[in-house]
Amino acid sequence: MVRLVRHPGIGAVGVIRRVGVAHLFAYGIASATALTADNAVARRVGPLLPYLEVKPTYVAMV
Repeated sequence: MVRLVRHPGIGAVGVIRRVGVAHLFAYGIASATALTADNAVARRVGPLLPYLEVKPTYVAMV
């Protein structure tokens, strides 16, 4: 089961600066794999993807 934890104050740009592009890419693959396992969560997160620049970042926690 994957649950999403809100990280207030850290946008997508902040995450890229902190983690680095290479790590973010690897994390994105892991997150996508984890989210695919839970279709209900994937459907909920899908529509938010275009707005990650302006909305709080959601991190998948297993």
